Amino acid sequence: MFAIDGKLYAFSMRLYRLLVLNILFVVGCLPIVTIGASLTALISVLHQDKRQIVSSFFEVYRRQLWSTLPYLFFNIMSVIFVYSLRIANAGDSRWMYFVKLCFIFFVLMYNLNLYVTHAYHPKLGTFRTFQYSFFLTIWSFYKTVGLPIAMGLSVWFLYKYIGLVIIGLLFSLPLWLHVRLVNDDVERVEQFFVRVGIFSK
Repeated sequence: MFAIDGKLYAFSMRLYRLLVLNILFVVGCLPIVTIGASLTALISVLHQDKRQIVSSFFEVYRRQLWSTLPYLFFNIMSVIFVYSLRIANAGDSRWMYFVKLCFIFFVLMYNLNLYVTHAYHPKLGTFRTFQYSFFLTIWSFYKTVGLPIAMGLSVWFLYKYIGLVIIGLLFSLPLWLHVRLVNDDVERVEQFFVRVGIFSK
């Protein structure tokens, strides 16, 4: 049960990695303008599943520090847009409220997928990253739309029981799940881009 190749050991190591990555992400976000680089580094380490967590994280963090600033600016504009969309709901029907909610989730997933795309394809270029992320969000939306809802509900209901554990995994666990969910879709978007001639083989 406690052997190195046992399931309990593998689970404990994965939990340890997620806790360490969560701490690294929070530390990397302390200068607010580096949130994008920290998020890209977190997704990159989760995707590649490297053993050297700290050095891999900071290597990607340093490399992507400046290239993630346009995405961070877009994130800020998206938050302002979503906030203005949320407060402009006077007299909306339930159907319109549902459509608006789906659109808000789409915008949030699109913003997150900018960093997923940048972590998977760091040399893609800014315009292509926006384009790629749009297709990735469309293809993976049905799988990922429930993720923020599920995480929000789990934090809401479980916080009083296992509060510190939830806080310790607040960023790394949802992103780990998101990367697992969109992994196949990233490959599908890449194959589509090769077919239409945007990527070369």
